[in-house]
Amino acid sequence: MRVTHSFKIYQYFGIVMEIIGSGIMIDGRLASGNTVILVWSSILSGMGGGFTVPACNVSLQASVPHRDMAISISIMSLASNIGSSIGSTISTAIWQGQMETSLRAHMPSNVTNEEIRGYFNNITNLEEYDSNSAIRQAGIQAYREVNFYFYPIAVSLQAIRLAAAYLQRSYYLGETNNAVEDDDGVPIPLEERKMKAGLRGSNPDEKDIEVKDPEGRE
Repeated sequence: MRVTHSFKIYQYFGIVMEIIGSGIMIDGRLASGNTVILVWSSILSGMGGGFTVPACNVSLQASVPHRDMAISISIMSLASNIGSSIGSTISTAIWQGQMETSLRAHMPSNVTNEEIRGYFNNITNLEEYDSNSAIRQAGIQAYREVNFYFYPIAVSLQAIRLAAAYLQRSYYLGETNNAVEDDDGVPIPLEERKMKAGLRGSNPDEKDIEVKDPEGRE
């Protein structure tokens, strides 16, 4: 961002990486069981978060007066925690409601309900069996079946984030503290903040905003 003077490109890149990271895990009606795909999914999702989180923080700091920065960061953190809690609640509900039933559907008939409950409480118990055994393969199939639900939801939510990033106003990251006031805390008139009057791309509401540095350079 120091070189490009823009945060949106990092938001776009990060969100696209997260979409790809979740999308490659979808294998028909199951989550992928391919080790390479599992590894790349984690890498891409981690890279995506590494790009989007700093970019979102910078966009917030650029768009509010300095006096409002602390409360704005707190509100963003609160919203992030609320979203994380909602996501965890939904994921837990899906797992609790589907996993044990899926294990029962795929396990051999000689496996008791008590044993299935044990596998449900601690899925790593399946590691005691050979990788090609019927019980372990049943556990893998059930795991893939239930985990499938998470990835289409993740892709859909990331698509919403991508649309929100597109609609977000772009600020030129110059030498001032933010894009709405000068170094003395005096609000900058809108006409002085317009970098150009032309439309950008296909979004009629988006205009790049720049802020001159203290020496008056653009």
